[in-house]
Amino acid sequence: MQDKKTTETFDIFELLKKAKTHGLETLSDKVERGKELIDPLKHQSWEKDVITDTNGCFYGYITECALEIIEAIEEGKTLEEIEEIERKQNQTEITSNGIKDLVNKYSKKGYPVKDLPKSLKDMSLMLKDKRK
Repeated sequence: MQDKKTTETFDIFELLKKAKTHGLETLSDKVERGKELIDPLKHQSWEKDVITDTNGCFYGYITECALEIIEAIEEGKTLEEIEEIERKQNQTEITSNGIKDLVNKYSKKGYPVKDLPKSLKDMSLMLKDKRK
């Protein structure tokens, strides 16, 4: 008796269509989740960035990942826990940069930094305060 080998095939266009549909279906949820976490003065900008990301080539993936990290930061999770979240998200270099940009722009606490010398930490905090 021969083993039957099965090969899975998929339609890349169907996959992209599903990703886009998911992005559009979750758009308002992402906008509202973000508004609960960010400064009210940034709500309009947040909406614009979420819409731009959802209509972009990643269909809202960057926003979803950024929200997960912002929520972790606001909950007071450690840098190691946040790095584990990033690993589970399977970020690429391109998506990682977009995610970090959103987190830096909208997280009230900014993106956590690892082991900076004291003077650089102070400078980082000063810059964060000036951006408000």
